[in-house]
Amino acid sequence: MTEDQRDNILVQSPGYSLRPRKKRTQLPVVASADCDIQGSDRFSIEDEARAWDAFYKSGKNSDDPFSGFDTKATVSIIRYCLRKVWRSPLIDSNDVILEVGHGKHPLLWDFKRTFLNFRYYIGVEFSKDSIHEAIKLRQRLSEQNKAPPIWDNVEFLSATDVNYFEPDGSCNAEVVLPPENTKPWVRAGYVTLLLAKSTLDYITCRLTGSVDSMDWADQPRIAPSVVKMFDAFSLALGEPDEEKPPTIIFVEPGDFVKFRDHIATITRVIYAATFRTKSPARWLRLKHVFRHKNHKAVSYTLHKTFDTYSSYDDIRDDMYRVTKGLYELSEWQDNDWLLPMEVPPKWNSDRKTDLEQLSSL
Repeated sequence: MTEDQRDNILVQSPGYSLRPRKKRTQLPVVASADCDIQGSDRFSIEDEARAWDAFYKSGKNSDDPFSGFDTKATVSIIRYCLRKVWRSPLIDSNDVILEVGHGKHPLLWDFKRTFLNFRYYIGVEFSKDSIHEAIKLRQRLSEQNKAPPIWDNVEFLSATDVNYFEPDGSCNAEVVLPPENTKPWVRAGYVTLLLAKSTLDYITCRLTGSVDSMDWADQPRIAPSVVKMFDAFSLALGEPDEEKPPTIIFVEPGDFVKFRDHIATITRVIYAATFRTKSPARWLRLKHVFRHKNHKAVSYTLHKTFDTYSSYDDIRDDMYRVTKGLYELSEWQDNDWLLPMEVPPKWNSDRKTDLEQLSSL
């Protein structure tokens, strides 16, 4: 059996009747207004960095990846996804790779072993200690007890904001490695491939309102920090290119409920960026979703495009088209099992109480 055949195996999953059916209607979009809100609807960079620094330095608790699949498996999944959207050679000396949220398990060394060549590789994290702890872990696991190399075309950064870029395109993160660099090499528009492992899972686990709501009508508007994070992803990517479209690949745990949450998060971000904030994430389109049964993983491939959606119905139809057949559902499955039939009222609300709250670490 080929790798393509293995990765395209569809597994049976029971259907879930989650919400009552509702008539599909068009909800008018209220003009966006700036929400001057501080607090738990935003990521606190200082709190995130403090918590993750402590976790990564805690020893064996952070030695195993959250996802259950290691960096070698992740790079194998990424290679599979790239074969669906890019021509050979998949990675060459023109490609700039940005890995988001690498933690103690950066993909760098397995990526280098697989693809051999790239122009530049950047890792960005909230934690300043994560890459140092990653090097220590890699050294402990090495048969020769040698620290892994950090090549001249590699840098690791510590984020100072969920939006990595200033208006002039410069990167506002701090350089962690190499220590002699005083400012980041990367700028907005430089990146051809953005990689993230368990990032959607990290985000959705923090979104308390959407998890607690039992009806789509009660679902809150997504937290502004999450939209800004995706805006940064979009800004990082270069101009759309038909030959080699700027690409984001999320590799996430392969769980049916998590899959629904991840699709809902992507949809809510694109909706908010398109109709509320008019921000860069509106240029993102979900192109492929694959299940990787051997690794118990799901991958989500997004492209940066010149196109934006004209209505929620278009977004919803696109999401259903891309994910069709991914899971086998029973005949009695509700039509809104994945996404609401109409826009939940709070998605267009400017009330502070209607914004998603982010749980603390």
